[in-house]
Amino acid sequence: MKTFASVTGTPCTCQYLERAARNPDYPIEFDERLNEFHIVTKGAFGKGELMIYHCPLCGGEAPESIRPQLFATVSISEEYRLRELVRDCQSYGEAKQKLGPPDWEPFIGVGNKLPAPDGQPPISEAFPEAHYKSFSDTADLIIIDYPNRRIGVRVQAKYIGLPGEQPFGLNLRRNIPPDMDADVVAEIDARLDGLESSERVKIGFAIESGSRAWGFPSPDSDYDCRFVYIRPRHDYLSLFQKRDVIETPMTPVLDVNGWDIAKAIKLLLAGNAVIVEWLTSPIIYRANSAFCAAFLDLARAVGNRDRFAHHYIRLAQRTLADKLDDTDDVALKKVFYALRPALALRWLTMHPGERVPPMDIQTLISETQLPGDLTDAITGLIAQKKVTRELGRGPMPPLIRDAIHQEIDSASKLFEISAPATDADKDRADVFFRVAVERYAPA
Repeated sequence: MKTFASVTGTPCTCQYLERAARNPDYPIEFDERLNEFHIVTKGAFGKGELMIYHCPLCGGEAPESIRPQLFATVSISEEYRLRELVRDCQSYGEAKQKLGPPDWEPFIGVGNKLPAPDGQPPISEAFPEAHYKSFSDTADLIIIDYPNRRIGVRVQAKYIGLPGEQPFGLNLRRNIPPDMDADVVAEIDARLDGLESSERVKIGFAIESGSRAWGFPSPDSDYDCRFVYIRPRHDYLSLFQKRDVIETPMTPVLDVNGWDIAKAIKLLLAGNAVIVEWLTSPIIYRANSAFCAAFLDLARAVGNRDRFAHHYIRLAQRTLADKLDDTDDVALKKVFYALRPALALRWLTMHPGERVPPMDIQTLISETQLPGDLTDAITGLIAQKKVTRELGRGPMPPLIRDAIHQEIDSASKLFEISAPATDADKDRADVFFRVAVERYAPA
């Protein structure tokens, strides 16, 4: 992709970027939707991305991004008109008073790093910002509350998407694979809309769990939609608390239920990895990006590796005892329910600086350096399950059986049964809860 600073228009042909993006040890990712390569960074405000314009190996031009096609064109006169709306405002509060309630205030505003004295690491800070989308057909007006009562103004082109793409609202994400049944997805959307109305809740995110999201679906796999919701503020002040789960009637192909945000946070602190898996699910029915990013940051900050590991140990052991006790005659599809937590244990062991293992089995396989014969055995079983409505019964594959037991035994020795969550972790979780309710709870 060419920039004003580019010195060549020759495209990259060495494929270094493609190889680097497939290597989990390299901080390079490929965004298929935007057709862009990024350098991934991590900081106080979460994950960041720097676009790569030229290959660092051969100097050739990176692929042409389709980003410009996704946003409206903002004329110079339109940008000037929007900036004039707040030109006379002396403060963030005055601008909000003039413009009215914003359409969106991010959970974490714009970030900045300030130099620190005596060679100390830079100081990270965030400034509140308010987004207004109704003043223009082509751009959003964003005001920023900088220190010393300075006001910042940014004009941002509206997202319009690709031709034929279904819009999904301000700051919402959606990722539905094309092979999912459109009628079932529509039923899930309808149920979620109905719950927000009938239960008077706001759904922070709704994702697919189960075999489809884990990466080993069958042609007849059912749909398991899970969500986290927020009730009105006054519900959390009541002496008579409402149930902390919402369930809808199950059908042979569909199961939709969710947790209250308070329940989700408490289970996270207790070491239940389910909420972490929901937050990293690749299949998203709807998700508020800012809410999910802040929730995942909380999970990475207060989530305890040892408690997560013991969650997976118990899950694998329970599956072995309940479903796979007779290794000569087992339901082969149940093998995956012990294998995935075993691979999550291996991933945690091999990534000592991380707390949150990937949800899907393919990523777990690629990032855990499994022996070739074991990888072949697992991928073969996945491929068989993908095209077979019922795998049937048979002997448990010896390579996979031995690997599951080995990972459980190794993890049981490595990961300690840790103490309950610290007061500092509880305080941080409490702050997230209060801010989330204040910002996202329905009126």
